[in-house]
This record gives sequence, C-alpha cells and structure tokens, in this order.
Amino acid sequence: MHKLPFPYGQVVTSENFCGRKELIEQLCRYVDTGQNVVLQGERRVGKTSLVVESVRRIKQRRLLRVNLMEVKDVDDLCKRILKELLALEKSGPLFERLSRMLNYLRPRIEFSMFTGKLTIAFDPQVRLEADSIAEVLALLETIHAQTPLAVFLDEFQDVLKIEEAKRALALMRGAIQHQGNIPYLFAGSMRNRMDEIFNHPDSPFFKSALALSVEPLSFDEFGPFLQSRFKKGARHAPRAFLQNLFTLVDQIPGDIQQLCDALWACSCEGETLNEQILHEAFCLIFSREKKSYELILSRLPAGSVRVLHALARVGGKTVTGKQFVREAAVSNPSAVTVALRRMEDAKIVWHDGHAWRFTNPFLRAWLLSH
Repeated sequence: MHKLPFPYGQVVTSENFCGRKELIEQLCRYVDTGQNVVLQGERRVGKTSLVVESVRRIKQRRLLRVNLMEVKDVDDLCKRILKELLALEKSGPLFERLSRMLNYLRPRIEFSMFTGKLTIAFDPQVRLEADSIAEVLALLETIHAQTPLAVFLDEFQDVLKIEEAKRALALMRGAIQHQGNIPYLFAGSMRNRMDEIFNHPDSPFFKSALALSVEPLSFDEFGPFLQSRFKKGARHAPRAFLQNLFTLVDQIPGDIQQLCDALWACSCEGETLNEQILHEAFCLIFSREKKSYELILSRLPAGSVRVLHALARVGGKTVTGKQFVREAAVSNPSAVTVALRRMEDAKIVWHDGHAWRFTNPFLRAWLLSH
C-alpha cells in the first residue's frame, strides 16, 4: 500500500517534513540547553511538526507530547500528562516502576485493536486536585534523570478555560522554574490566548519562555517540494498554479497539503493540474467535510450565521463598517463584534491582529459556493 504524498491533519516528520533548517537548528540548541520555548504562529502552520521533527533529530532525548486541547479541569490536565508518560515508557525499564507509583489511580492499560496503540485510563472516581500539579511535574523530573526528556505542551492556551486556570498556571510555573534541566516547549493555535499567558504582566508565565516565531513556509521553499511530490506521481504542477493555491488558503502549510491531497485524488498520471481539476478538488473537500460544516452552522444562532456569510463575502478587515453590517443584516456594529468573539471561542474564526479570518479556509469557500 503506497503512502499518500501529501499527508495532512497529522504530524509530519522525516521525508514528509519540508524546510525550516534554521528553525530546527535553533530549536535543537534550545532543547539541548534546557531552554523553555513558546512557539508563536498561526494554526496549521506546522508548529507541532517542527517540535516533533526537531527532537527526533536529537540523540538521547525523548519527547513527551501532551495535547491539552479542550482540557476540562485540573484532574484532566494532570491525567493527560500521566497518560502520555505511561505511553512513552510502555517499552522501557521504568514502565513497571511508574505503574506502581500510579497504582492509586488504578490505571487500566489495554491494547486497542483499532488503533494499534495502548489505551490508558484512570479510575474516574479518583480525582486529582490543583495540589497534584507539582507532584505530577516532579514525576517528570524523576523520569528525566533516567532518560532525558523534552516536554511539549500543545494547545496550551486551553488551560485558560479551566475553572482554576490562574492557580493551575501558577502551580505549573512554580514547579517548572525549578526544573531548569528539562526544556518545556509550549504551543497553541490561538495566538491572543497564548499572548495572555506569556506576555501579560499579571500571568504566572509572564516572560517565562523564549519566544520562537514560526511563520508560513515561503513559496520558494515549499513550492519546489510540492512540485517534486506531484512529479513522482507523473503529474505536472505549474509554478503559477501552485502560487495560486498559496493565495487561496492564506499560505498555511496544513491547508496547502490538504488541497494538494485533493488535487492528487482528482488527477491522473500524465495530467497537468488546471482550474478544472482545482474545482473538482474543492468539491471533493466539500463532500468530505460537508457534515462538519453543517454541524457548525446548526449550532450557531441565525445572526452569527449571517455574520459568517458576510465574513466570507466581504472579508474581515472592517467588520464594523457599513458594508459589512449591511451584508450581515444586523441591527448595529456591536452585534457583529459579539458574534465574532463567540465564534472565536468556538475556534470557527480568529483575529490575526489586522483582520478576522476563518479558522478553516475551506469553510469560507464552501459558504461562497452556496
């Protein structure tokens, strides 16, 4: 079975990873010296893949990656870290020792025939409170002393959603600042929330990590990589055609990969990619994601749906202007702002500092096609 040439929606490493030589070298140096780093960049720009690929290239350093998306509470936060630690140690000499240390949580460790991976669960009746945060992070230090770790807390901004967010952050910061030999890497898909954690003077994590900016890949770097992938499948991707793709999806690597995957599926060997194939590729993406789009709209009030349609048609630079308010058919400009803020919380849209944008550019294209 051949691997698809344009993997998306997943971490990419090795031959599937494109460019970023200087960033990788920089991040590797930080990890080697125990420097804490917060990665700043747009959603789907490749922050997670950058971290995974960088640590993969470092000898004798293992990555503990914890995804904190939609983390519910402190109990969930602590148990996610512990689950990933158990999964990391599953084939190592410390696994039995670690399992015994966590026996009070009554861990259930099973092999899933569906994913081919271990599934780990703890007794839901045993609840971990905020004071457990320091104990959990101290456990990481114990493991690190045996086999060096790099700890990656992904979607870290969602910690702000939990009820005891400020206390949890303070306890995490208190523990981490005494672990100077363990590099902690932080990333998130909502830059304004990450700024609130790392750049606001009232935050426990204020200036606690070195900022590393991860920008979209330039066409000069990413374009030839994509062309070579199409060429291996006997498809010709003209330079101007690929440049247009970058514009259509705001230069975001993950979205470009998704569109290229659809182009691959809609073309045959010997073909040159063209506008007709591009149209078919968008239709394929729409057919794959239609139900998720409809679910998004069904959960929004009518006014927000109108604002979303207006954002697709008018753009998000002047959302309180007369044209946008008229297109959205709302009573006043403040109603637009309220709707956008609520949709931002739901990760449907986001603000890049200059304009409101769709989190998923294909949702925008789907709305324009209806």
